[in-house]
Amino acid sequence: MELLIKIMETHVIAYPKQGVKNSLTIDNLLTFNKTIARHSIDALLGTSWMREYYRYMTNSTINDLGGTDITGFQNEDGKISAGDSNAALLSFFARVNYDYDNKYLLSLSVRRDSLLSSTKIIE
Repeated sequence: MELLIKIMETHVIAYPKQGVKNSLTIDNLLTFNKTIARHSIDALLGTSWMREYYRYMTNSTINDLGGTDITGFQNEDGKISAGDSNAALLSFFARVNYDYDNKYLLSLSVRRDSLLSSTKIIE
């Protein structure tokens, strides 16, 4: 939890902020190697999934410097807000290498990414 206090001319703005962040990554790889005489093939096939989730809540108040309750959070002008953010990335990728007699190399690769993102704020 963090507490932030800002002084702006004749007002004090104070608000605590609390949040939780989670990150998760899952990678899967499949490899293949084969050599026949002078021909060599190796391949890689994979997926990757990443997710980040963040949830927070804030409570803020604005007090006049002439007031008696500068640091209180029970004022009528207080504002409570909360929100969350959710993002996920899914990737598919592949690579194939062909080698002839350790002299010539052909390499092919492909990748596809898909992003899902959402944000919700409640005030």
